[in-house]
Amino acid sequence: MRKTRTAYHYAIRMAKRAEHDKANQRFAEAILENRSRDVWGEVKRIRRAGTCCSSNVDDLTGPDDIANSFAAKYQDLYTSAVCYE
Repeated sequence: MRKTRTAYHYAIRMAKRAEHDKANQRFAEAILENRSRDVWGEVKRIRRAGTCCSSNVDDLTGPDDIANSFAAKYQDLYTSAVCYE
């Protein structure tokens, strides 16, 4: 059982490494062939891989509550501008 588990984890690591190598290869080819649209597409895919949205902002959890909080803060920010003449 121990041997099988080790082989399984090794296969998972190799699959992840192969996927990462493939992405790096696409990125390098896009740079070498001067395909800027593909370069930025690969950058977007790479950066998006580990991101997630926060579900809690200033002790607010609902998307509507969070949006309303930001709207109120920006409203205060833009209406508090002082004009100097």
